[in-house]
Amino acid sequence: MQNIIGKEMKDYTEDGIQEQFSTLFSNQSEEEKLWYLLTHDTMEIKQAYDKRVKKPEDMSKNQKRDKSIIYWNMNYRGKFKRTLWFIPIVIVLCFLTPYFMGGFWLFYDVILIVILIGQLVYTYQKMKLEESEKTQHKQENKDKR
Repeated sequence: MQNIIGKEMKDYTEDGIQEQFSTLFSNQSEEEKLWYLLTHDTMEIKQAYDKRVKKPEDMSKNQKRDKSIIYWNMNYRGKFKRTLWFIPIVIVLCFLTPYFMGGFWLFYDVILIVILIGQLVYTYQKMKLEESEKTQHKQENKDKR
């Protein structure tokens, strides 16, 4: 039996497990058999995860994420910079809202300013946290060498 990738899938029925591991488990207890199955499959999952996840040592890709057209592909430093660029836009919108919002313009201005300040604070905190994690990771790599 094969999965989508073409890799052979394991038969996890009781007969399939007995057939695959009968020679390996010929003289082992039930606990040892179960322990082998759990750790073996977990190692395969971890190896597949490690292959697909970006390595933190690759800083060049992280630098590129600072400038991106798509907001969600950016790191928090880039998101903070982009939020800073919206300050002049929000100021202009605050002056224009009385012309197109009628009597509730002050309410919309307050909401717009509160959201901008909240986003600035949030992205600033996340940016500092991200930078501290990078420096900590760099320090750990230096200590390992």
